[in-house]
Amino acid sequence: MFAPNPPRHNVLMRTVVTDETGERWDLRTDTYALERKPIPWVWNDRMRKMNRRIIGGESGKGDWYQQWYSRFICRQWAMSHRGVMPQKVELYKVSYRMPAPEIVAKQGYYSPEKLLYDTGREERQHTTKCASSDHGQLPNFIRERHGLPLLEEGVFKPWIHNKKKAWDKRYDPPKTTDGSKPGTTGTTSGKRTPATVKPSLAKGEGEAAAPEPAPPETKPLTKPVD
Repeated sequence: MFAPNPPRHNVLMRTVVTDETGERWDLRTDTYALERKPIPWVWNDRMRKMNRRIIGGESGKGDWYQQWYSRFICRQWAMSHRGVMPQKVELYKVSYRMPAPEIVAKQGYYSPEKLLYDTGREERQHTTKCASSDHGQLPNFIRERHGLPLLEEGVFKPWIHNKKKAWDKRYDPPKTTDGSKPGTTGTTSGKRTPATVKPSLAKGEGEAAAPEPAPPETKPLTKPVD
């Protein structure tokens, strides 16, 4: 399915929240936690695929996803903890190498839990400080909806970027070398200068094309005379 370059590592994501008192909490959001691997595994919520994409297990490092996912965790934690935001959110990349097909064919199946415990690696990939990051705080209109204490003015950090101006520039007509808009001619002393029509160069360098000679007159066929 993934030939010719299939995955050689199982990549998981560990999400750790440091609350307002400094205590660290593992949210156990991936399949390294036994409760995330029910047997039989009937329902697939796709979180496994999302975690792998966020932490950089496929298609790049995932920096953009990491910062916005961490900010989401900041807001969710505040909403479920009386409106108190955590200090920070850390994302760790947990991985272990899968045995090669030749080894599995010789030794049989392997236990992912044992392989993760024996050979697994853990690297911190991203840290978000909730109080200072854009949209890392639960906004007041959501706090008011859930009956949570409101933030003081200036605590909420909105994400304000004038993206629309950049998008609108894509539709602006390109400028010509003389500064005029395309499709118009230059001006001299406020008067419009007529455009110059160049002769065709099809029949010679710098010469206008000569008119094509008229075809010879074609007479109808007549019966030959004996």
